[in-house]
Amino acid sequence: YGKRSKRTTLSKILTVRDLFNKYQQSLPNHAKEASSLETEEIHLGHFRKHLPLSKPLTELTTEVVQAYVNKQLRRKIRNRPIKSETVKRQMDTLRGIFNWAIKQQLYAGSNPTSGLVLPKRDEQPPFRTRQEIERIIARGGLADHEVAELWQSLYLTIPEVHQVLEYVKATARYPFIYPMFAFVAYTGARRSEMMRALVDDFDLGAGTVLIRERKKSRSKSTTFRRVEMPSELNQIMTEWFG
Repeated sequence: YGKRSKRTTLSKILTVRDLFNKYQQSLPNHAKEASSLETEEIHLGHFRKHLPLSKPLTELTTEVVQAYVNKQLRRKIRNRPIKSETVKRQMDTLRGIFNWAIKQQLYAGSNPTSGLVLPKRDEQPPFRTRQEIERIIARGGLADHEVAELWQSLYLTIPEVHQVLEYVKATARYPFIYPMFAFVAYTGARRSEMMRALVDDFDLGAGTVLIRERKKSRSKSTTFRRVEMPSELNQIMTEWFG
C-alpha cells in the first residue's frame, strides 16, 4: 500500500537558451525569406549575449525584457545611438518566438513583450529631389549623419532615372547589369523580386511581366502580381533575351 508503480520522472525545465534553440530547429526549409532569417539570427545573437540564457523561461519577465530594451537604447554604434525602430524590430522577433512557444505548448505564461514601454518612433523624412537636398546642405550647420539621412530620402526625377540608366549602360562591367537596373527602374520591383524573375515571366507580346513576391502573404511562400512594361523596358529585355 502506498508503493509507486512507476519511477518518478522530472520534466526538464525549459530555459531561455532551450527556447531559442528549439525555435530555430523547428523552422522548415523555405518557411521564411533568407533576409528574414538573417535578421532573426542577428536579433537572436543580441538576445543570447544580453538575456539570461540559463534561467528558466518563466524568469524571463516583462521587467527583465524592459531592462534589456533600456540597455539597448543606451548603446551607440559609430557614436550614434541605436534607433528605437531597431529595438522595436528586436522585440517583434522576441514576441514572435514566444507566440510560437505558446502555440507549441512549450510555455504557459504570458508573452513577456506585452506591456513593454518603447520610445515613440520618428516618422521617416519626406522624399526630396536632389536640388532640395543640396539647398538644405548648402545652408550649413548639419552633422554628417544628418546629411546622410537627407540623401537616404532622395528620389530621382524621370530625367534623372534615364541619366542613371545611360550611365549604367555605358560603364557596366557585365552585360546583365544594365537590364537589371532597367527592370527595377521601370517596374518598381524590389531587388529580390528582380533576382527571382524567370524568362517565362516576361510576356513581350503583351508587354507585361509577372513579379514573384515573397512577403505579401503569411500562408503562401510565393505570390504574384502582373506589371505592365513600358516600351523602353520591353525593347531592352527583347535585346537581352536575344
